[in-house]
Amino acid sequence: MSLYTRIDGKGLIRLLGGGAIGCSAAYYLTRHPKFKKEEHHITLLEATKIAGGASGKAGGCLASWATPICLATLSFDLHASLAEEHDGENHWGYRRALCLDCEVDDSQLEATLPVVSNGNSGDDRPDWLFPGRLKRFKLRGHFEDTGQVHPYLYTNFLVGKAQESGVEVIMGSATAINISEDGKSVKSVTFNPRDSEDVVELEPDHVIIACGPWTRKLLPKVPIKGARSHSVVLRVPSNEVPAHILFFNNPDPRSWFPKLEVYPRPDDTTYVCGPTDWRVPLPDSTELVDVDKESCDLIKRAAENLSPRFLDRATEVEQACYRPVVDIPGRDRSVGPLLGKLSVEGLILAAGHDQWGIQNSAATGKIISELVFDGKATSADISSLDPGNVV
Repeated sequence: MSLYTRIDGKGLIRLLGGGAIGCSAAYYLTRHPKFKKEEHHITLLEATKIAGGASGKAGGCLASWATPICLATLSFDLHASLAEEHDGENHWGYRRALCLDCEVDDSQLEATLPVVSNGNSGDDRPDWLFPGRLKRFKLRGHFEDTGQVHPYLYTNFLVGKAQESGVEVIMGSATAINISEDGKSVKSVTFNPRDSEDVVELEPDHVIIACGPWTRKLLPKVPIKGARSHSVVLRVPSNEVPAHILFFNNPDPRSWFPKLEVYPRPDDTTYVCGPTDWRVPLPDSTELVDVDKESCDLIKRAAENLSPRFLDRATEVEQACYRPVVDIPGRDRSVGPLLGKLSVEGLILAAGHDQWGIQNSAATGKIISELVFDGKATSADISSLDPGNVV
């Protein structure tokens, strides 16, 4: 076993997980006023690839009305600031959007209907859908409080900026967090470098655990599980569909039409996500996630029944990912992730962001930087997200 020892007396900050949470933390740690490149060394450890899981396969909805509110408003504003500072429109598809809750009319599904116009009818109705497809719809978010990003591009941009500021990215799988004999402080992180049989230990001052649904591999007591979702990306010219995010939730269990989310993007693609399924347990890594062909076919069939814009379109990708879901009996999912210091000195947990991981990643990253350098969160009250004793 080899040991990464203290580097020239620098403070050692170890980030575990290369998704949106870990990469945002890497970015904001290097932007904190107390960060000094000559005094601090930040390492980000990722098992497979940056944004290889849900952070690269999510829809990317941003909303100040997301949950939990203690993160949502701050994070929405931070996304806007990031986009303004780094030209997010061109680098990761940042834009404001309209969001609608929709219900389809089952009696009209798969009927032959005429092609409709582009754009908006003036009352927020998405008139680029087939006429008669919607039984009802409700405005959930407007351009002032709703937006979107391309999650994979966003996450990789943040880690790239962090690397420019000195963050070291190591490809390897963390296998253990080692605690001191008295149980009071973190001693080291054990990991296996990618494509190697070596066993390596990282010596830390702080360890931030941002491993999403795989968090329990390191902290078995953490009440987080993985929920699988499938999605497809269709090749659709962006000038044919406006900046609308549509959430379809058909209440009739007899209908074949699935729960669906539709995200037209500014890069000539449209992302369409299907419902959660619990049929396949969480695999050992993002590279082993099984993609069910029938689930993807159902998503495409549903999309083609919504709009002529989706008929006979090339499929860019069919994919699946696992969202990290906090699993505490009686705890509503709107309460949010587990975020904060653990009872072991030096350990910080940031996991369980569920469907709002991309949206709340910016605030989470900023708060992690405050926990490390200030000893407490100063930008938001995160007391409701306290992870408790999970070590």
